[in-house]
Amino acid sequence: MNQTLPAPLKIDLIEEEDKNLLELQKLAGIPYRVKERAEIIRLRHYGWSVEKIAEYKGKSPHIVIAVSKSPKLVRIYQGSFVLKTP
Repeated sequence: MNQTLPAPLKIDLIEEEDKNLLELQKLAGIPYRVKERAEIIRLRHYGWSVEKIAEYKGKSPHIVIAVSKSPKLVRIYQGSFVLKTP
């Protein structure tokens, strides 16, 4: 039985936040897990479904939902980027 998961609220990013997350994905020395979370947040922003992201990333839909509902502080060497949740 294929169960459809409810999609969490869309993540809204301003242009600067989206750009920062994209740059974060490209930085050397950043843990893979942090880069992966940044990509998941961006994909949710662009309207990808939980199922589509999970399939694309090879992850459990529950992981995608957890990241979507609770984006964490992502630290960059010269400061920090905070994604605010409503």
